[in-house]
Amino acid sequence: MLVPADKQLGDQINRAFAGTSASTGYATGVVVGIGAISALGHIKTMMNNATATITPLQHQLEVFGRALSLLTILVAIGTFFIAWQGRSHPLGEAFPIAVSIAVAIIPEGAL
Repeated sequence: MLVPADKQLGDQINRAFAGTSASTGYATGVVVGIGAISALGHIKTMMNNATATITPLQHQLEVFGRALSLLTILVAIGTFFIAWQGRSHPLGEAFPIAVSIAVAIIPEGAL
């Protein structure tokens, strides 16, 4: 039975597409499209032409990440100066203290 090619993919009952599996029987086929004009090629073309959009959650996470980064930098700088000037630690001790505080602020797996 011939089905016109302009039918939807689900209505093309006489076609086997790439990746189709059969459990029993036999068949003879004719290739009607390869590359970009096949069904999978059409899907790939549509995916390549799709524009990426940012969801509201992704936007909120970006804003939160920037705020957390700024807060971390400010706290690390403040800790460094307090350790160096306020507590009279040498530079070799004040810097690792500030870095350890900065590492403790960033949540695990955030990067």
